[in-house]
Amino acid sequence: MAFKLEENEYIVIFARRHWFMSVLRTMMVLFTLLIPIFLLSLAYAIPESSDVLGNTGLLSIIFLVAWVFIGWNAVFVIWTNHFLDVLVVTNLHIVDIEQIGLWNREISTLQIKNVQDISSKVVGLIASMLNYGDLEIQTAGNMNNFIVKGIQSPDLIRQKINSQIIVR
Repeated sequence: MAFKLEENEYIVIFARRHWFMSVLRTMMVLFTLLIPIFLLSLAYAIPESSDVLGNTGLLSIIFLVAWVFIGWNAVFVIWTNHFLDVLVVTNLHIVDIEQIGLWNREISTLQIKNVQDISSKVVGLIASMLNYGDLEIQTAGNMNNFIVKGIQSPDLIRQKINSQIIVR
C-alpha cells in the first residue's frame, strides 16, 4: 500500500474510478487504430493510386505495426491508470492516489477533521444508469479542494465520509 495506517485507523471505503471511463477511452484508441488501416486500404483500392504509391507495401506494413504498437501501449496505460487510481477513506484520513502515466504517482492526503463540505455530482443518462460521477471535498483553510472525477458510487462515498465526520 502507498500509505501507512496510523494506530487505531481502519479503512472505511476503498473506491476506484468507474470502469466505463476506461472502456470509453479504450474504444477511442481502438477507433483511432482503425483510421490508418481504413485509409491505406482505400488508397490501395483505387487503381490510379498504385502508380503514385509505387512499391510501398513494406513501408505500409512497418507503419501499421508501429501504429498498433503505439495503440497497444496507450490501452496498457489506460488500464494501468484505472487499476492504480484509488480513493481510500479511513476513519481519520481521505487518501487520493492518482497514477499519472506509467512512472508518476500523486498521493494526496486529507484529514477527516479538515473536511468542510462534500458534494457529489452525477451528470447524464449513462452516468446515472451506471452510478458514477464526481466527488468534490472542500477543506478548511487554504488547502486545495479534492476533486475526484469518474468515481464509482459518489453518493455512497459522500455518505460514508459524512458519517466519519459525524463520528469524530
